[in-house]
Amino acid sequence: MAVDLSLRRFLVRQLAMVIASELKEGMVIRIEGQIYEVLEAESKAGAAKLSGVVKTKLRNVTSGRMWEPHFRPDERLEDLELEQQTLEFLFSDADSCTFMNPESLLPEPRC
Repeated sequence: MAVDLSLRRFLVRQLAMVIASELKEGMVIRIEGQIYEVLEAESKAGAAKLSGVVKTKLRNVTSGRMWEPHFRPDERLEDLELEQQTLEFLFSDADSCTFMNPESLLPEPRC
């Protein structure tokens, strides 16, 4: 029986700031140090003097937990580019594990 001994690693690069009304499905944002993928974003117009609201459905990239916050349409959020890499397990010792990047063939300590 084959055992999958790979590790997925996410590389994050900050692109710029985005306003909440421009959020689209598939975007990745950082809020209070946590990284979220936008699953849904819906702008609701406000009545009279109200500016409206942007309803979102977000998934924490690290934990997988769902969150449904509301934002003001002009609220600025940190837009990120997310790159996923798969690392292969090499070995472990008493206090660490070492993985290999299959593209560069370089070992990368983790755990």
